[in-house]
Amino acid sequence: MDERDEYTADDLDIVEFDESVFEAVDLSRDTFKKHLEEAATLARDFTRTLVTNTLPDTIAYTIHYGCSYDGNPLVQDEKTFPEDYDKDPITTESAEEVTANLWRDGFVPEWINVTVSREDGQFTHIQLKCCGRYSAMPRQMYHIHEGRPPFHVLGPPMPPDYNREDTVKFNLYWREDA
Repeated sequence: MDERDEYTADDLDIVEFDESVFEAVDLSRDTFKKHLEEAATLARDFTRTLVTNTLPDTIAYTIHYGCSYDGNPLVQDEKTFPEDYDKDPITTESAEEVTANLWRDGFVPEWINVTVSREDGQFTHIQLKCCGRYSAMPRQMYHIHEGRPPFHVLGPPMPPDYNREDTVKFNLYWREDA
């Protein structure tokens, strides 16, 4: 294509979505807790491949509520908990306590971003940034394709000049060193 050519809808391939993916989604309390533990472990282990810091095996969680824009009208089967928006983050060493705070009669945040925020020599601290919209419907969950809905594992913030191909690790606290 040269600069005068334009893309049109005719250039798009339509991929049929397999609706059966929703049938396999389990939002039960036990599975939510299992997915939480798996996502936290994966975040810790992935971060270990990137940073020079020693990340303890033991995990502590910090819940950040209402990390989404929820001003648009909710769709059917969505809930918000207005009191959450005024809550300070909660830190706990217990996946059970996280589950008790986020699994609400079958309703869970539609997405939860999971990342290592710090370590203190005793714990690897996992930050949970949670959507303010809750649902009990698999169709509303994000990150189904990752196998642990609604959890989405992210790596730590990387220095601006970082090149992963160099395989050189960086300090988790690089911002504080700058």
